[in-house]
Amino acid sequence: MEPTVRLNNEDSRDYTILDVRAPDRLGLLYTIAKTLTEEGLNISLAKISTEAYRAVDVFYVSDERGQKIRDPQRLEQIRSRLLEALNGEK
Repeated sequence: MEPTVRLNNEDSRDYTILDVRAPDRLGLLYTIAKTLTEEGLNISLAKISTEAYRAVDVFYVSDERGQKIRDPQRLEQIRSRLLEALNGEK
């Protein structure tokens, strides 16, 4: 199973929601949190679960000013960077 990252600005008034699905492994949450921090994001809420060796994690994030990430290029940068990190540390 390849990792997937979906970003959603519709379901929360205050946050961008990141839905991350990937094979579960030791250090996965660290990789995600480190990447989001490196991208200058604040994690306000994390919902973490595992279903049969598959991580299904949801993060409510905001930028350094506490705002949703609205710029489409910035959203794609975050998604790409997170996928790169998830695929690079198998």
